[in-house]
Amino acid sequence: MVFIFPIILMMVYLNGSAFTYVLIYLTFGVIGYLITKSILKIKSSKNN
Repeated sequence: MVFIFPIILMMVYLNGSAFTYVLIYLTFGVIGYLITKSILKIKSSKNN
């Protein structure tokens, strides 16, 4: 949910030109999320 607010702000202030930045931002956000999720999964499996 945190990712949605900056996107709305960017769309309002920068209009159409912001769309590419939004896509890049989302892509990095998803990649970062998946990386942290996999790291947490590895850590939890090591603890068990």
